[in-house]
Amino acid sequence: MCKYLFRASLVLLFALNLVHGQASKDAGNKNADLPFAPGFNIGGLDKSADPCTDFYQIGDFYSACMDEEALNKKGVAPLKPELDRIAAVTTRAQFLAALARVSLLGVNPLFSEGVGPDLHDSTHNIATIDQGGLTLPDRDYYLKDDPDMVTIRQAVTDHIKKMFALIGQTPEQSAQSAAAVMKIETELARSAMDRTLRRDPASRDHAMTIAELEKIAPSFGFERYFAAVGAPRFAKLNVGNPDFFTRVNALIDSIPLESWKTYLAWQLLNGSATALSDDIVQEDFKFQQALTGQQQLQARWKRCVNATDAALGEALGQRYVEKTFGEDGKRRMLKMVDALEKALKEDIGGLPWMTDTTKKQAQIKLAAIRNKIGFPDRWRDYGKLEIERGDMLGNVQRAAIFEGNRVLQKIGKPATN
Repeated sequence: MCKYLFRASLVLLFALNLVHGQASKDAGNKNADLPFAPGFNIGGLDKSADPCTDFYQIGDFYSACMDEEALNKKGVAPLKPELDRIAAVTTRAQFLAALARVSLLGVNPLFSEGVGPDLHDSTHNIATIDQGGLTLPDRDYYLKDDPDMVTIRQAVTDHIKKMFALIGQTPEQSAQSAAAVMKIETELARSAMDRTLRRDPASRDHAMTIAELEKIAPSFGFERYFAAVGAPRFAKLNVGNPDFFTRVNALIDSIPLESWKTYLAWQLLNGSATALSDDIVQEDFKFQQALTGQQQLQARWKRCVNATDAALGEALGQRYVEKTFGEDGKRRMLKMVDALEKALKEDIGGLPWMTDTTKKQAQIKLAAIRNKIGFPDRWRDYGKLEIERGDMLGNVQRAAIFEGNRVLQKIGKPATN
């Protein structure tokens, strides 16, 4: 159906071009002072683009972001299904399932997860988890009593209150919600490792199996968690801070479930703020001002370009590369780099001050270079990512799920990217 509509649009454009041409003839010289309006040229189309994906996805995402009037009319309604899902939780097992759901949406509450090179075999990727779950940038913001830190803690507390009020809570409810969130995040900060200790790579090097991780943090249900987020089965993962998970495991059992639900709702709201109505966007920016000193919120079109790039980076990049670099540019650069590498290989072979053993090692290092110039040999396929013109938050969430799944599938595979 999409391809049919695309072909129909070409016919319409061609017809409009004929009408424009005839109108120009009929008008004679009357339009001589008007700006030149070129006709439709089918030769200018990129015939390699899939009209059902590449041709529409970028424009639909950007359009949904730019439609501020529609976003303001919807308010917080687009987020309500996910907030209702959290509100319906009645057991800790359901809470952990909701935690996995929010993580799928790109928020990463409570702890951070990802994929990275094995610290003992950098040629392969493994799953990684680490401390996290804070609204403020570092544990010190919660624990130190410097005047600046106290001011920022008050600012974030007020901000959380206002954000909960914007989604319909009463002043009393929003104050209680902010207090619950700050209590949990302060405990998470106490459980986290100091940034000075984290500078030592050995302090973050703890390879474990899932079974070993569940022994030190059984309340998380990590085997179910990784299955819920779509991770492939794996033999080991790196746990950045095992003590964090041991301590937070106790918090899961000791802190009331309703407080955890409030914390999870906050993490979701905070992570979704920039894709919602302008009142929420403005309140989110006011807090960023207090935290960073940024003077002015970027123009919407700039924010929407950044959001489109974040969601559809390679699709957008492909269009840019076609205009500015192209296949010919890449061929020329590869040819030049190849010539440089051949010259370097010859130079190494003729160096009188190098021993044969050193030359051999130098040639091995030279041969190990992988040239990545301009753009990838194989572009990312966004065909399975659904983008809707009138659904900004949904687009952001589906893009996060798409990207999260793409990254998780790297677990256990060569670290080539």
